[in-house]
Amino acid sequence: MSFAVLLPVHAVEEPTTAGERFNIAYQTLIKADEFRDKADWSKAAALYQDALQTYQSLGRKYPDWQPGVVRFRISYCTNQIAAIVRRFEEGQQAPALSSAAAEVAAATEPLLNSDDIASTGRSLLLKGDPENARVALLQALQRDPDNERVRTLLAVAQCQAGKYDDAALIAEQLVVDSPSNSMAHVMLSTARMGLGQIAEAKAAIRRAIELDPRSAAAHFNLAQILMMQDPPDVASAGKAYQAALQLGATPDPAMEKKLEH
Repeated sequence: MSFAVLLPVHAVEEPTTAGERFNIAYQTLIKADEFRDKADWSKAAALYQDALQTYQSLGRKYPDWQPGVVRFRISYCTNQIAAIVRRFEEGQQAPALSSAAAEVAAATEPLLNSDDIASTGRSLLLKGDPENARVALLQALQRDPDNERVRTLLAVAQCQAGKYDDAALIAEQLVVDSPSNSMAHVMLSTARMGLGQIAEAKAAIRRAIELDPRSAAAHFNLAQILMMQDPPDVASAGKAYQAALQLGATPDPAMEKKLEH
């Protein structure tokens, strides 16, 4: 197997700023993805190589310019080239990114800030895809390590993936750094529930409600916690559940069934 499939790098006008270099690489990457999706492997590989070299040049010349995003794109291009090479080595179709993974890659389009990337992570969570959400959120966290929204969503992703220990660590630190953040306490209570620590979960959710009495998530969590304790406090759980519904929570048939008994 040779690398003949990787065509020579296309000559481009030398950009003058980091943003211009990034935009050139991004437009090249879009075209590469289009040819990949059409199974035109030679053109896709050549364009991925172009984009890769532009990103690498950007990283060398402007090492402090969005380094996390640049590293992500370099890795993306490298993986796509490797997938095409494997196709020719193994005589197999090159694996394509899932639509969710493609959405994660698109999250880092030019000039987006960490909150924009976090929005992609949130949409993936709503689709029930915590693993790809975590990829996006970690990218956002690299760019803005102190962003409360990103850290809270990452705790959500860990809970959704069943990684309650990791979620608890994230939420605990978030509570320390931002004790008035109601959602941080909600996520800490969720992680504690997942770990079976009911008393700690109840304390965290009580604090969340003190901070934000109109949090539907907090009242819903309280209902769940009251039903998990031994013995369950059905009457109080019913009140908390009704409060959650009045504040906009989505009805939960499973919870309603438990409350009937």
